[in-house]
Amino acid sequence: MNSTPNHHTVEKIGGTTMSRVNELRDTLLIGSRSGADLYNRIFVVSAFGGITDLLLEHKKSGESGVYASFAQSDSGYGWHDALDRVETSGLELEASYALDTGLYFDVNANVVRGTEYEPGGVSGDWRLLPADSLRVTVGKKFGKELDLSWEVVGNTSVTDDGETSAGFGVHNLRATYVPQNGILKDTQFRVGLENAFDKTYTPHLSTRTAPGRNVKFSISRMF
Repeated sequence: MNSTPNHHTVEKIGGTTMSRVNELRDTLLIGSRSGADLYNRIFVVSAFGGITDLLLEHKKSGESGVYASFAQSDSGYGWHDALDRVETSGLELEASYALDTGLYFDVNANVVRGTEYEPGGVSGDWRLLPADSLRVTVGKKFGKELDLSWEVVGNTSVTDDGETSAGFGVHNLRATYVPQNGILKDTQFRVGLENAFDKTYTPHLSTRTAPGRNVKFSISRMF
């Protein structure tokens, strides 16, 4: 009897890339894979960008992180200072509005500011500061069966250590159909066209270019 050998892949993911875990989930980790394609895959991952420096020791300056500060502290409280190196503040806004006609609007905005403190009290912008983002969705519902929407997602540019991550704006189109009668009742069919204008861009804190124009289709059923 012949048997097919099992194959596996090994993929390395760096710390900076791990900081974009949501994008990894939708591309490298899962993406369009299903069934057997999801298995026999090994991922060697680093800590999220900058975390190793903060926990153990900074690779460039040699400054002690939280663990080293704890191990070297006579009082048992010296490691507290290592936890106070980053101060952040921000604003998150979510708003929705719907009309009786089925037309609706959704807005989501995120703005974050952060200061990172170095030894001696020297401060600067937090190196892992995310880009400001805005997401606007305009849609139309036709009863309970059909939902059509257009979404615009934009990020501002970010300059860190003299390197600039360019801002971007992408357009996504989605349609959701849920039959209300028959054998397919309550089955949800969804199709989406993401990055409709095939824009080439690399999100801030990411090490790889975002996917170009792509189509996603899904079917789900509620029981």
